[in-house]
Amino acid sequence: MKRTLDNCKLVKKYGRPIQYDGVCEGFAKSETNDEPCEICKECSLFDQYEDEFEVIGNIHDNPELVEVN
Repeated sequence: MKRTLDNCKLVKKYGRPIQYDGVCEGFAKSETNDEPCEICKECSLFDQYEDEFEVIGNIHDNPELVEVN
């Protein structure tokens, strides 16, 4: 099944978080911890998903992803 905001198990259980342009801001770990939950951090539809990686070089010529520390 293709991952979409409509078939997200967290959206089905808790409702919709803030969403825009086909991505979402995800769900916090708890009411007192606003860090995104692990499920959201690993989701390709999470708005900060690509922030963990940096593209080195021209994406069309040599797409190499490097984890940013």
